[in-house]
Amino acid sequence: MKVLLVAVLLAVSLDAAAASMPPPNFRESVRLTPIAEALSVPGAKVYCALTPASWRDTVEPLYPGLRWATLNGYAMVNEPAVYLSPWTCQPLERWKRGKTVPLADVGRALLTLGHESVHLRGVLDERTTECTALKELRSVARTHFGIKSAKVWRQVRDGALDSHVLVLDALAIPPC
Repeated sequence: MKVLLVAVLLAVSLDAAAASMPPPNFRESVRLTPIAEALSVPGAKVYCALTPASWRDTVEPLYPGLRWATLNGYAMVNEPAVYLSPWTCQPLERWKRGKTVPLADVGRALLTLGHESVHLRGVLDERTTECTALKELRSVARTHFGIKSAKVWRQVRDGALDSHVLVLDALAIPPC
């Protein structure tokens, strides 16, 4: 009886450990996970695809028929985890490390991180999710990325708005 209980506890703890591990060819972002957690639910994780190929290999089976290169991220509410493309993770992580990054790329990536974090709150409707992320963008940029300058903010916002228009079009949803 004692051996069976230990085996069951070990299996449960191994399952829990496996659930917290990034999928193959992804890594957890130690810079972005705390932000997603603050924006969504306790325990939320952010996983970044290591390469465009690893992103493609993950996205194609999940979203058949979707052009994988047009998807910047997705959320798995039951995990809770955000999965980001390399072209979404890299600008945000570089910015957090104090590196120079095109501000439009920061804006696009910030909107994606915000959008997927809103999904982790349990919001499934794409229009509501996108509009909420857009509404919260300024606060996220200021609070979590230190973007306080009006000039820098305008360029970040413009990048996010360019991305926002593409998302609305791709999902065939009305503007916010």
